Amino acid sequence: MSKVNNEKGYALVTVLLIVTVLMVFFLSFTGLSMNSVKQNQVVEEVSQSVAVAEMGVSRYQVAIQNIFEEKITKLGYALYQERNYTSSEIDDIARYIREEFPKDYPVGTPILPITGSSVSIKNSKFEVSRDLNIINIDFTLIGTENEEETTLSGKMSIDMGAAFPAFNTITPNCINTPPGMTCQEIAAGGTVPSGNGMENKKFYSNGPLIFENTSNNMNNMQIRGETITFEKNAQHVQNSIIESVGDMVVNGHLSAPPNGQSLPNLTLYVGGSLIVYGKLELSSSSPKEVFVKNGVDVRDSMLIGSQYTVCIKGNIEVPELTNNGKLYIIGDIITPNKKVTNNGELYIKGSIPNGVSVNPTKPFPEDVGTICGPTFDELETVINNVNYN
Repeated sequence: MSKVNNEKGYALVTVLLIVTVLMVFFLSFTGLSMNSVKQNQVVEEVSQSVAVAEMGVSRYQVAIQNIFEEKITKLGYALYQERNYTSSEIDDIARYIREEFPKDYPVGTPILPITGSSVSIKNSKFEVSRDLNIINIDFTLIGTENEEETTLSGKMSIDMGAAFPAFNTITPNCINTPPGMTCQEIAAGGTVPSGNGMENKKFYSNGPLIFENTSNNMNNMQIRGETITFEKNAQHVQNSIIESVGDMVVNGHLSAPPNGQSLPNLTLYVGGSLIVYGKLELSSSSPKEVFVKNGVDVRDSMLIGSQYTVCIKGNIEVPELTNNGKLYIIGDIITPNKKVTNNGELYIKGSIPNGVSVNPTKPFPEDVGTICGPTFDELETVINNVNYN
């Protein structure tokens, strides 16, 4: 009997040991699982805070760019011109960004509020590398997601020598003036000695140019100014290039076809807006181009001939539009008379008014830069690097 009881005792001890070992394994496994879940939650929250902070970097970049462009406009320059900025001008631009940015985005104030998340600015530093004409910006952002924080430090730069895509089709000053053409440099801008029948002339200026008199029948002309204004008609323009760094205004008609003929005619580059208070008519016997960076406003009608490629960044506002060529628009067509005729190729990133019936538009090409030059290029602020803490 004693032997049987001993065997039962050994069996009980063995069972208890096995149960104890299993309990230890179970508790260990449960603990590891719970820790793993907690670690995954922490990693997920950290990843989310990183993602939020990275969104903040993009928002910071846009904010800097907007304030930068605002300052350029206040200085009186076209947004997308290319010019040689002086050291004092670059210092002034950097100072403006440094002073205005904290007003719109104070330190510690969320710049990207999202439910349960936020991004705030810890600090910003603006310096100028004078030898390279570059504005350098050091910044630190804090991204928060469910009380988990990620700090991102980065460097951003604005290259004042390369920030502004420009046309630059007319050589500076009177350098390389074409044979048979006389050149007049009007350094600070002003009134141009003008009249009907001007030919074989080059006018170059870093200031505004104003043509006070009627300027019909211009032939073999090159005109380049910071802004360009024709106070009266400029009709029947032949074999000429006009390049306005900023806005161009015509207080009358602007037309290329001379007396109804179709000859090699007007090439037009406008870095700002093109405003024509009369008709805008473009026709040529050979391929020509009109590039406008900031919208077209024509108060009468607009005709694009079959040999023309017209690229417009911004809206076209015109009572009546007829396109027989190739028209590329990043913007809307605004026509109060709802008259749009398309017999050519129309590529548009924008809207056409309801009730306006045109031939089917074509998909906007990805290689539009090879067609329209820098017309659609954007100002770039470059983020050099971002460090995660």
